[in-house]
Amino acid sequence: MSKIVYMMVVAALTASRASAQAPAPPSRGSTNPQPPASVTKPGSDLVVNPTDAECKKGWDASLKWTKEQFETHCATMRAAK
Repeated sequence: MSKIVYMMVVAALTASRASAQAPAPPSRGSTNPQPPASVTKPGSDLVVNPTDAECKKGWDASLKWTKEQFETHCATMRAAK
């Protein structure tokens, strides 16, 4: 009887091994990957200071600088002259 049980176990293992699939190879992906959306474009973080003409005109809320940044830079430009 033990021979029959042994043969059944071997047959079951052989069958399960035969039906198992080999792991799929990893996908290659794109050859031209796009950068993640969170990455900024080169130069987009570049801060351009106000010009002399902008300093003479004065600060207003539509400018990209805070009033403090604007006044600090313009004062530095006036001192450098």
